[in-house]
Amino acid sequence: MGIARQKKEQIKNNLEKIKQSTDKFNDVKKFPAFCPNTGNDNPHAINAYHHLMRLIFLRAKHLHASAVDAASKNDSYTSFVLLKAYWENVAMLGYCFVTANNLIDKDNYEELLNWVIRHALGGKKYPTDEHLIEICKSRDEFEQTNLLTMMQKVDKNFNKAIGKGVFLSDFEKVYNEFIAECGHSTSLGLSLCEEKQPDGSRIPKVDRTSQFDDNNMTINHICLANSYFFYYWGEFSRGIEGQIAKVSTP
Repeated sequence: MGIARQKKEQIKNNLEKIKQSTDKFNDVKKFPAFCPNTGNDNPHAINAYHHLMRLIFLRAKHLHASAVDAASKNDSYTSFVLLKAYWENVAMLGYCFVTANNLIDKDNYEELLNWVIRHALGGKKYPTDEHLIEICKSRDEFEQTNLLTMMQKVDKNFNKAIGKGVFLSDFEKVYNEFIAECGHSTSLGLSLCEEKQPDGSRIPKVDRTSQFDDNNMTINHICLANSYFFYYWGEFSRGIEGQIAKVSTP
Protein backbone atom coordinates (compact mmCIF):
# COMPACT_ATOMS: atom_id res chain seq x y z
CA MET A 1 0.00 0.00 0.00
CA GLY A 2 1.40 3.41 -1.01
CA ILE A 3 2.00 6.22 1.47
CA ALA A 4 -0.85 8.36 0.10
CA ARG A 5 -3.26 5.45 0.34
CA GLN A 6 -2.09 4.66 3.88
CA LYS A 7 -2.75 8.25 4.90
CA LYS A 8 -6.24 8.17 3.42
CA GLU A 9 -6.97 4.90 5.20
CA GLN A 10 -5.68 6.36 8.44
CA ILE A 11 -7.85 9.45 8.23
CA LYS A 12 -10.85 7.28 7.33
CA ASN A 13 -10.32 5.26 10.50
CA ASN A 14 -9.80 8.41 12.55
CA LEU A 15 -13.01 9.95 11.23
CA GLU A 16 -14.87 6.86 12.41
CA LYS A 17 -13.26 7.25 15.83
CA ILE A 18 -14.28 10.90 15.91
CA LYS A 19 -17.86 9.95 15.07
CA GLN A 20 -17.82 7.54 18.02
CA SER A 21 -16.51 10.30 20.30
CA THR A 22 -19.14 12.74 19.02
CA ASP A 23 -21.82 10.16 19.79
CA LYS A 24 -20.45 9.81 23.33
CA PHE A 25 -20.65 13.58 23.82
CA ASN A 26 -24.19 13.69 22.43
CA ASP A 27 -25.35 10.73 24.54
CA VAL A 28 -25.18 12.98 27.61
CA LYS A 29 -28.52 14.79 27.62
CA LYS A 30 -28.46 16.65 30.94
CA PHE A 31 -26.73 17.06 34.29
CA PRO A 32 -28.19 17.58 37.77
CA ALA A 33 -28.46 21.10 39.17
CA PHE A 34 -25.83 22.34 41.61
CA CYS A 35 -26.69 24.75 44.43
CA PRO A 36 -23.59 26.46 45.86
CA ASN A 37 -23.50 27.24 49.54
CA THR A 38 -20.93 28.48 52.03
CA GLY A 39 -20.80 25.29 54.07
CA ASN A 40 -17.77 23.03 54.18
CA ASP A 41 -19.74 19.80 54.56
CA ASN A 42 -18.41 16.72 52.79
CA PRO A 43 -21.36 16.18 50.39
CA HIS A 44 -21.12 19.79 49.23
CA ALA A 45 -17.41 19.40 48.43
CA ILE A 46 -18.12 16.24 46.40
CA ASN A 47 -21.02 17.85 44.53
CA ALA A 48 -18.90 20.92 43.78
CA TYR A 49 -16.19 18.69 42.29
CA HIS A 50 -18.75 16.81 40.19
CA HIS A 51 -20.18 20.11 38.95
CA LEU A 52 -16.72 21.34 37.91
CA MET A 53 -16.11 18.17 35.89
CA ARG A 54 -19.45 18.56 34.13
CA LEU A 55 -18.65 22.13 33.15
CA ILE A 56 -15.34 20.94 31.67
CA PHE A 57 -17.26 18.23 29.78
CA LEU A 58 -19.58 20.79 28.18
CA ARG A 59 -16.71 23.05 27.15
CA ALA A 60 -14.93 20.01 25.67
CA LYS A 61 -18.03 18.93 23.78
CA HIS A 62 -18.33 22.20 21.88
CA LEU A 63 -14.60 22.69 21.31
CA HIS A 64 -14.41 19.16 19.91
CA ALA A 65 -17.38 19.71 17.59
CA SER A 66 -16.03 23.04 16.33
CA ALA A 67 -12.51 21.66 15.73
CA VAL A 68 -13.91 18.74 13.74
CA ASP A 69 -16.19 21.08 11.78
CA ALA A 70 -13.28 23.41 10.91
CA ALA A 71 -11.18 20.48 9.73
CA SER A 72 -14.05 19.18 7.59
CA LYS A 73 -14.19 22.61 5.91
CA ASN A 74 -10.44 22.54 5.20
CA ASP A 75 -9.92 25.49 7.53
CA SER A 76 -6.58 24.57 9.07
CA TYR A 77 -6.18 28.00 10.71
CA THR A 78 -9.28 27.60 12.84
CA SER A 79 -8.95 23.86 13.36
CA PHE A 80 -5.45 24.17 14.86
CA VAL A 81 -6.50 26.98 17.21
CA LEU A 82 -9.51 24.96 18.36
CA LEU A 83 -7.35 21.85 18.70
CA LYS A 84 -5.08 23.82 21.05
CA ALA A 85 -8.06 24.93 23.15
CA TYR A 86 -9.47 21.39 23.21
CA TRP A 87 -6.10 19.90 24.21
CA GLU A 88 -5.87 22.33 27.13
CA ASN A 89 -9.42 21.50 28.21
CA VAL A 90 -8.65 17.77 28.14
CA ALA A 91 -5.59 18.45 30.32
CA MET A 92 -7.76 20.21 32.88
CA LEU A 93 -10.24 17.33 33.00
CA GLY A 94 -7.50 14.76 33.61
CA TYR A 95 -5.74 16.97 36.14
CA CYS A 96 -8.96 17.66 38.05
CA PHE A 97 -9.82 13.96 38.18
CA VAL A 98 -6.41 12.98 39.53
CA THR A 99 -6.17 15.79 42.08
CA ALA A 100 -9.72 15.50 43.39
CA ASN A 101 -9.55 11.73 43.76
CA ASN A 102 -6.31 12.01 45.73
CA LEU A 103 -8.05 14.38 48.15
CA ILE A 104 -11.15 12.17 48.36
CA ASP A 105 -9.03 9.10 49.09
CA LYS A 106 -7.55 11.04 52.05
CA ASP A 107 -11.02 12.24 53.17
CA ASN A 108 -9.71 15.78 52.86
CA TYR A 109 -13.01 17.43 51.92
CA GLU A 110 -12.25 20.91 53.20
CA GLU A 111 -9.20 21.10 50.96
CA LEU A 112 -11.23 19.57 48.11
CA LEU A 113 -13.78 22.37 48.33
CA ASN A 114 -11.09 25.06 48.49
CA TRP A 115 -9.38 23.48 45.49
CA VAL A 116 -12.62 23.35 43.47
CA ILE A 117 -13.31 27.02 44.26
CA ARG A 118 -9.83 27.94 42.97
CA HIS A 119 -10.33 26.12 39.68
CA ALA A 120 -14.02 26.81 39.06
CA LEU A 121 -14.03 30.48 40.04
CA GLY A 122 -10.43 31.54 39.51
CA GLY A 123 -8.42 32.95 36.66
CA LYS A 124 -5.44 35.15 35.89
CA LYS A 125 -7.33 38.42 36.39
CA TYR A 126 -10.63 37.17 37.74
CA PRO A 127 -11.98 37.82 40.31
CA THR A 128 -10.92 41.44 39.96
CA ASP A 129 -8.74 43.05 42.61
CA GLU A 130 -11.69 45.22 43.63
CA HIS A 131 -13.92 42.21 44.14
CA LEU A 132 -11.26 40.39 46.18
CA ILE A 133 -11.09 43.38 48.52
CA GLU A 134 -14.88 43.37 48.86
CA ILE A 135 -15.01 39.68 49.83
CA CYS A 136 -11.83 39.84 51.95
CA LYS A 137 -10.04 37.19 49.92
CA SER A 138 -6.52 36.96 48.49
CA ARG A 139 -5.48 36.31 44.90
CA ASP A 140 -3.86 33.03 45.99
CA GLU A 141 -7.28 31.61 46.90
CA PHE A 142 -8.38 31.89 43.26
CA GLU A 143 -5.15 31.07 41.43
CA GLN A 144 -5.58 28.17 39.02
CA THR A 145 -2.84 25.59 38.56
CA ASN A 146 -0.43 26.27 35.70
CA LEU A 147 -1.49 24.53 32.48
CA LEU A 148 1.83 22.74 31.95
CA THR A 149 1.72 21.47 35.53
CA MET A 150 -1.70 20.01 34.72
CA MET A 151 -0.28 18.22 31.69
CA GLN A 152 2.67 16.88 33.66
CA LYS A 153 0.30 15.43 36.23
CA VAL A 154 -1.78 13.82 33.48
CA ASP A 155 1.36 12.28 31.94
CA LYS A 156 2.49 10.91 35.31
CA ASN A 157 -0.92 9.43 36.11
CA PHE A 158 -1.54 8.05 32.62
CA ASN A 159 1.84 6.34 32.53
CA LYS A 160 1.13 4.77 35.91
CA ALA A 161 -2.47 3.75 35.30
CA ILE A 162 -2.33 2.72 31.63
CA GLY A 163 1.35 2.20 30.97
CA LYS A 164 1.81 0.26 34.25
CA GLY A 165 4.98 2.23 34.91
CA VAL A 166 6.19 2.09 31.30
CA PHE A 167 6.58 5.50 29.61
CA LEU A 168 3.55 5.87 27.39
CA SER A 169 2.11 9.38 27.62
CA ASP A 170 3.63 12.42 25.87
CA PHE A 171 0.72 14.79 26.46
CA GLU A 172 2.81 17.77 27.56
CA LYS A 173 5.59 17.24 25.01
CA VAL A 174 3.17 17.02 22.08
CA TYR A 175 1.49 20.21 23.28
CA ASN A 176 4.76 22.13 23.62
CA GLU A 177 6.34 20.94 20.40
CA PHE A 178 3.34 20.87 18.08
CA ILE A 179 -0.13 21.81 19.36
CA ALA A 180 0.79 25.18 20.90
CA GLU A 181 3.12 26.00 18.01
CA CYS A 182 0.45 25.50 15.34
CA GLY A 183 -2.18 27.29 17.43
CA HIS A 184 -0.07 30.47 17.67
CA SER A 185 1.60 32.73 15.11
CA THR A 186 4.91 30.91 15.43
CA SER A 187 6.88 29.32 12.60
CA LEU A 188 4.54 26.32 12.33
CA GLY A 189 1.43 28.46 12.68
CA LEU A 190 2.58 30.92 10.04
CA SER A 191 3.60 28.11 7.68
CA LEU A 192 -0.11 27.43 7.17
CA CYS A 193 -0.29 30.73 5.26
CA GLU A 194 2.22 29.92 2.54
CA GLU A 195 2.76 27.36 -0.16
CA LYS A 196 6.16 25.87 -0.87
CA GLN A 197 7.14 25.76 -4.54
CA PRO A 198 9.26 23.07 -6.29
CA ASP A 199 12.20 25.50 -6.50
CA GLY A 200 12.14 26.00 -2.72
CA SER A 201 10.51 29.43 -2.78
CA ARG A 202 7.45 30.13 -0.67
CA ILE A 203 4.42 32.09 -1.79
CA PRO A 204 2.01 33.71 0.69
CA LYS A 205 -1.31 32.28 -0.53
CA VAL A 206 -4.29 34.57 -0.01
CA ASP A 207 -6.75 31.77 -0.68
CA ARG A 208 -4.90 28.93 1.03
CA THR A 209 -7.07 27.07 3.52
CA SER A 210 -5.67 23.61 4.05
CA GLN A 211 -3.79 20.71 2.58
CA PHE A 212 -4.39 17.02 3.13
CA ASP A 213 -1.51 16.73 5.61
CA ASP A 214 -2.87 19.65 7.66
CA ASN A 215 -6.24 17.96 8.10
CA ASN A 216 -4.61 14.60 8.69
CA MET A 217 -2.51 16.04 11.54
CA THR A 218 -5.49 17.84 13.07
CA ILE A 219 -7.71 14.77 12.95
CA ASN A 220 -4.93 12.56 14.36
CA HIS A 221 -4.45 14.85 17.34
CA ILE A 222 -8.17 15.28 17.99
CA CYS A 223 -8.37 11.49 18.20
CA LEU A 224 -5.39 11.40 20.56
CA ALA A 225 -6.98 14.03 22.81
CA ASN A 226 -10.23 12.06 22.75
CA SER A 227 -8.48 8.96 24.06
CA TYR A 228 -7.36 10.91 27.12
CA PHE A 229 -10.66 12.71 27.56
CA PHE A 230 -12.90 9.67 27.53
CA TYR A 231 -10.52 7.65 29.68
CA TYR A 232 -10.75 10.22 32.47
CA TRP A 233 -14.42 10.98 31.88
CA GLY A 234 -15.20 7.26 32.08
CA GLU A 235 -13.24 6.87 35.31
CA PHE A 236 -14.99 9.93 36.75
CA SER A 237 -18.46 8.73 35.76
CA ARG A 238 -17.93 5.29 37.27
CA GLY A 239 -16.90 6.85 40.59
CA ILE A 240 -19.78 9.29 41.06
CA GLU A 241 -22.22 7.05 42.93
CA GLY A 242 -19.53 5.61 45.20
CA GLN A 243 -18.24 9.05 46.13
CA ILE A 244 -21.74 10.32 46.93
CA ALA A 245 -22.46 7.21 49.01
CA LYS A 246 -19.15 7.58 50.86
CA VAL A 247 -19.97 11.03 52.20
CA SER A 248 -23.69 10.33 52.70
CA THR A 249 -23.18 7.37 55.02
CA PRO A 250 -23.84 8.39 58.67
